[in-house]
Amino acid sequence: MQSSTTLGALDSSLASSEARSHSRIPWYCPLIVFAATCILVGIVWDISWHSTIGRDTFWTPAHICIHLGGSLGGFLSGWLVLRATFSSDPAIRESGVRVWGFRGPLGAWVTIWGALAMLTSAPFDNWWHDAYGLDVEILSPPHSVLAAGMYFHVVGGLLLVLGYQNRTANDHHAGGRWLYAFSAGILVCLAAIMVTEKSLPNQQHGRSFYQLSCGLYPFFLVAMARASKLAWPTTTIAGIYMALTCLGVWILPLFPAQPMLAPIYNPVKAMVPPAFPLLLIVPAVAMDLIFRWIGRGRGWKRDRADPTAGDGIHRALPAHAVEFLRVSHLARGEKLVLQRQRLLHLCGSTKRSLAPVLERQTRRTHARLRRRRLGPRPRDDRSWPRRRQLDGKGQTMRPSWFLFWLWLAFAPLANAHIGSLNVVYESTAPPVPVRVIIRPPGVVPGLATIDVRVLTNGVKRVTALPVHWRAGVDGAPPPDVAKPVEGEPNLYHAELWLMALGAYSVHVEVETANGTSKFIVPVNSLATQRLPMSGTLAGILIALGVLLFTLAVTVVTAGVRESVLEPGASPSSNRRWLGRGAGVGAAILLTLAIAGGRAWWNAEDGDYRNNKMYQPVECDVKVRTEGSQRIAQLNILTNDARVVWPGLVPDHGKLMHVFMVREPELDVLAHLHPIRRSHRSFEAALPSMPPGNYRLYADVTHESGLSQTLTSTTTVPELPLTGADEPRISPDPDDSWFTGPALGKTSKPFEFDLGDGRVMRWDAKEPTVVRRETTLRFTIHESDGSLSKLDAYMGMLGHMAIRRDDGAVFTHLHPAGNLSVAAQQVFQIRAGDKPPRRITPEMMEQLCQPPSGNLPQQPLAFPYEFPKPGRYRLWVQVKINGAVRTAVFDAEVNAAGNLVSN
Repeated sequence: MQSSTTLGALDSSLASSEARSHSRIPWYCPLIVFAATCILVGIVWDISWHSTIGRDTFWTPAHICIHLGGSLGGFLSGWLVLRATFSSDPAIRESGVRVWGFRGPLGAWVTIWGALAMLTSAPFDNWWHDAYGLDVEILSPPHSVLAAGMYFHVVGGLLLVLGYQNRTANDHHAGGRWLYAFSAGILVCLAAIMVTEKSLPNQQHGRSFYQLSCGLYPFFLVAMARASKLAWPTTTIAGIYMALTCLGVWILPLFPAQPMLAPIYNPVKAMVPPAFPLLLIVPAVAMDLIFRWIGRGRGWKRDRADPTAGDGIHRALPAHAVEFLRVSHLARGEKLVLQRQRLLHLCGSTKRSLAPVLERQTRRTHARLRRRRLGPRPRDDRSWPRRRQLDGKGQTMRPSWFLFWLWLAFAPLANAHIGSLNVVYESTAPPVPVRVIIRPPGVVPGLATIDVRVLTNGVKRVTALPVHWRAGVDGAPPPDVAKPVEGEPNLYHAELWLMALGAYSVHVEVETANGTSKFIVPVNSLATQRLPMSGTLAGILIALGVLLFTLAVTVVTAGVRESVLEPGASPSSNRRWLGRGAGVGAAILLTLAIAGGRAWWNAEDGDYRNNKMYQPVECDVKVRTEGSQRIAQLNILTNDARVVWPGLVPDHGKLMHVFMVREPELDVLAHLHPIRRSHRSFEAALPSMPPGNYRLYADVTHESGLSQTLTSTTTVPELPLTGADEPRISPDPDDSWFTGPALGKTSKPFEFDLGDGRVMRWDAKEPTVVRRETTLRFTIHESDGSLSKLDAYMGMLGHMAIRRDDGAVFTHLHPAGNLSVAAQQVFQIRAGDKPPRRITPEMMEQLCQPPSGNLPQQPLAFPYEFPKPGRYRLWVQVKINGAVRTAVFDAEVNAAGNLVSN
């Protein structure tokens, strides 16, 4: 009797000690949940940042918070794997699953995969921005890779916490239950974030919102609640989701912020909060009630109770015996038989009649496990029912469909300057002469750069403000302060975000000791390029993709093969084949996911090329002969619904400027100004220019401020015999044409004879570097060597046309630069206190003024930036004594920066 009492006391003491050790929260569980919380906070913060401030770099606080969580979870899981692999304690070494020779908890391996996926998304997303523009959407291929990484990061932490929850499920300590519920709430929040764009209030009136919600949220709630040990699991998880979302709704507006990107259609003064969460708690309560009702007949409550104890055990056994039974189940496999015999001995010494009850409940438990195929068939009556072990010692996972559903869910226009968008503007007017160069991005949204060179001293401050034509100044953010460039006196640099397609005006303000000047520089915001992926980046992404694919398949295989076994136990042949089958299934699902991602990527690329990239407006030019005239008819072809042809405004008093260049000699240039016959049809009388094949360039400016150059080819026939017929179309008084030497056949490299003893000289002493600002200076001399007096030619002292030999570059320059003067005037009108809805010709004429007589006429300077190396032809046109004079020069611009005239 005394021996029996002593044995009972000893067993009770051992059970209490073991229970206390299992009740202690492992330090890595709260830390992994904290990492998951950082990811959730960072993603909510980042979406609010984009919706409010807009400007985005890698080092924003939101991005740091996201990657802090990912790095913390990844390093922590890596430490758990190394600890389990190289530990001197056999119990720790045998507690994890084996992957590539390393051992570690299954949750740690899943978290490592998620951290690697988050790392892979970073260079992919950066290239995506450069290739297709800043993606202002949640669902994109790079964001999907990041989302998969975040999901699996949280799932891995959830699995680690799940093991601790199940070890302490029947203890009074509820930390594991609440840690698991909190992790599940984070997972539901992430799922809701990824479908934000499909759940906006204006989309909640359609069928797709309800189909998506009814297929997504019940799955997450049921799957997470099925493994929970709380009394109302679905309600609790839904409540945590709503509480976390409401915290973002309440906290974010407390921080002041203002939009920093134009156009601004909705001004705000604080961080934009996320949408109010869906009331998932209402259906969650209904789910819990249904589960409780189902539990009456199908054992829901019994499954959620400890499976090591059958029906009636808690009523039949003493309290210390029940505790000892639970602890014995959590112990190592080699102790099971001894502890079971001790329990039977204890029961026999107190209540011998309970032994048959215990045996009967044991058989019932085995039968239930066999029916659900959750455990091996016991070989004899000494085999105690073993729950599915998750990772390590005592980390168990309750027998349910949780892992199955978890794996199933988570496995699976040519522009205005042909060849260059850069805009060069120069103003020599006092008190602050400046030169501004704006280099727009090739993709939209994208980042443009602006360089402001102040041609005077005493600079105090330089600011630049991009204004979209639709939003105006009221919809513009605060101006950016340009910073001085080190080593370049009076040169200031800034970066400007162009977020929308169309025309922008950049308002530049320069404060100096001599005064303050404001300038408006128009710029086109167009997507004109599609950046290919470099071989190095492609190799890195392929290597990371292969690593992720292989690791995912290996982890699934190892998890199915070993995570259900006791520590140190070898998997059976059936278990090995089951793991291999799971690996094959995971490989198939991942292959399908990759194929779907590739199709999605191709669809996004096709949409960008067909709908977002600038499509040159097609035009057709036909030359016909009527009597003694050759008439060129230009028709705008815009039958495509994507092409918009808004109203035009006159530039230098002309709706269209046409340059016709004979190919391939480039020896003939005609500068014409057609008259408008209809909304999309223009006609011009051709001068006595020689016949041949011609390339046509037509410059137009729209009411929005967008300027573009239309291109086409045509054949000019022989000049008809002079007849008595009156000309059908009177030529424009500013039309001109020129015939000179072919490309590369000029007699003097820096001097051209204009006739009547006048010559034009080119000061080409400075070397010209590709993609660097330069000034093309010319002087016109009379026969006696004095400087000629220039007349205003369409409001300018001179015009220049530049074309590369292959036609890849063409631009029309003025002394003010290559910007459209008409676009500049349009934006000056729109910048007033009451901007008009329509721009009339009368408004444009008020701003079109001839050059001031106070400005020096010569040298005639044209600021420019050669975009590409190659051979160029330069035509310079001036007006002297009422007659237009044209000079021609050739230049060879190479990548080394040397300019050699021929």
